[in-house]
Amino acid sequence: MKRFAPVGLRIAAICLGASTAFSENAQADALDDAIIASQARAEAPLISRSVLLRRQQIRIVKLSPNGQMLAYVTENRRIRQLWMMDTVTEQHRLLFSTKSMDTVYWSADSRYLFLDTDKGISVVPISDASAPSFVINLSEKDEQYFAGLGDQHPHAIYVSLKDKNNGDHGLYRVLPDGTQQLLYRSPVRNRSFVLDADGNVAFIRRVKGYGFEVIDYRGETPKQLLTCKADDPCRLDTYNAATGVLHMRARFGHDLSGIYRVDAATGEKTRVHSDPNGQVDVARVQYDAKTGVPLGANYVGDFLETVAIGDVGADVLKAAYAAISDRNIAFRPDAALKRWLMIGSDPSRAYDMYYLYDAETGTFTQPLKEISAKFRAARPLVASNHIASLVPVHYKVSDGMLQHGYVTLPSGVDLAKAPILVYPHGGPWGRDTGTYSSRVAFMANRGYIVFKPNFRSSIGYGRNYTMSANKDFGDGIVQQDIIDGLNYILSRGIGDGNNMAVVGHSFGGFSVLGALAFTPDLFKVGVAGAPPVDLVMAIRNFKPDATNADGLLRQAAFFDLAVDLNDPEDVKRLSSQSPNAHWQEITKPLYIWAGTRDPKVSVLNVRDYALRLQDGGKPLMFMEQPRSGHSPRGDLAKEAYFYMYEKALADHLGGRIETALSPQLARHLRRIVQIDENKFTPAAP
Repeated sequence: MKRFAPVGLRIAAICLGASTAFSENAQADALDDAIIASQARAEAPLISRSVLLRRQQIRIVKLSPNGQMLAYVTENRRIRQLWMMDTVTEQHRLLFSTKSMDTVYWSADSRYLFLDTDKGISVVPISDASAPSFVINLSEKDEQYFAGLGDQHPHAIYVSLKDKNNGDHGLYRVLPDGTQQLLYRSPVRNRSFVLDADGNVAFIRRVKGYGFEVIDYRGETPKQLLTCKADDPCRLDTYNAATGVLHMRARFGHDLSGIYRVDAATGEKTRVHSDPNGQVDVARVQYDAKTGVPLGANYVGDFLETVAIGDVGADVLKAAYAAISDRNIAFRPDAALKRWLMIGSDPSRAYDMYYLYDAETGTFTQPLKEISAKFRAARPLVASNHIASLVPVHYKVSDGMLQHGYVTLPSGVDLAKAPILVYPHGGPWGRDTGTYSSRVAFMANRGYIVFKPNFRSSIGYGRNYTMSANKDFGDGIVQQDIIDGLNYILSRGIGDGNNMAVVGHSFGGFSVLGALAFTPDLFKVGVAGAPPVDLVMAIRNFKPDATNADGLLRQAAFFDLAVDLNDPEDVKRLSSQSPNAHWQEITKPLYIWAGTRDPKVSVLNVRDYALRLQDGGKPLMFMEQPRSGHSPRGDLAKEAYFYMYEKALADHLGGRIETALSPQLARHLRRIVQIDENKFTPAAP
């Protein structure tokens, strides 16, 4: 059995090493400055859970292609409202209210708004105030998907539908009145597509074996243009029929993904742009809607960086960074490149800011400033001066690999004596970014240092960073990374090494169970939300369909990243390293949350694990949230989840706590707590 070196014994090995591209020395100086500044600030007041739970009310903002209107979605107590603002008259108009709206899309001619809901797609005409009309129902269970938009038709969306009779997948153009036109049919579902100037399918990207192929459909006979490996999605972004040029986001043999110009006739690939610092993958690209040429790209290193590509994007970004002080700025232009929507975000602010840039006058306005302030006055968010400082960190782990993460420092406390939380992200094929997080703000407000490591298997730092996990989860190298990162933070004089907790959700919850089992003396308490207890069980719960190309690709991806489900020895290896096989070694208090309708982590597996802990006399609190999926659903369920963290950490680490509970929350907790060996449940009146 593998074991992790205790805190204090690995520090020298971790801190050595020369400066790297992520500038370890520079970030070390920044961390020192942040420590001094955080300790000099006044301690933040205890902020109510209800305030910390709130999300910004303006959820979605979209600029119309003609630049004359803004569509935005507001949210208040689970009710979402779709509004439209005229950018000339500055008049606001409510279009629709619902509990079910994921996002909205403008039609190319700016005459319609398409609404993506949990039932399918609806449409709202902008010319009148009529209610949304239903366009098409979509069900992922029946392999029906929204496929995208296209500028070649003035007001159409595109969907992928599986034929129930023969199993073929069709790409359809759908109009606001529900009219459907079949554009493409194949036994394999398309993953992305681009159209020619007449609106016909030009190129399709689809699964082929353990990877993807791009098919040229312009001639009488479809032909393969290029192929990509499974770890290179090679997404089709734009196609200009006049120049015969495709633009794609891909790796094409490189570690980091970038933007490529592809000759549509020969398949010759030219790398147009990648991270100038050579550190991270390309995240999002903004293209000129008319030419398909990239204007700018987003890269998420320590923070989101928008990098201009070409003179037009450079001029706009220069003006934006001169006028806007936000840490992160992204832009979305209209079709004519005359008006640009700017979205500003900052880890020290609980809401985004929206700006309109007029390229002809060179001026900026804030079209939603007043409505945003009105919402915040009615339901205040956390004030910026009460949000703890977030600092990027870079450190060497035990095998010399440079890794990245973030540490959040509570204000006005002695950081050398403050309790510290390790908070691994979910996935594990995800990552943390330098954005505002209500959960981190909540924990820091209660007086805890919060360390969020981007351990190996995290995405966004290139293929090698992700694949370096080498399927070694559980009692393996990934868990070691988490401990190594914690040791680095402690080596900088941050946190009391004798007063620590580990918390997390999904794979982060898996890491919590692993930390208490594999390093039983290191942490005082663990809090796990929706934790897979065994990664083999969790992967099997996805039930990839081996009868179609997508299912086979998913199986192959799991084989590459975690386990070969068809190999008994590999299954045995990963299961034996999972916390499920080592529950007897847990000695410290553990708190577990599970959703009864979780589609990713079977509540039955979590329940069985909890019952074994209970039978073994382990210090456990286990709650099951009815009607919740992978995360708590609804305000009361979310507050119960937050309170679980708050109460567990206060009881075992001594942090601050809002002791008052509403009668509704107290009743809810008594109803959902199934096992309570930790004296968590509030007493009945």
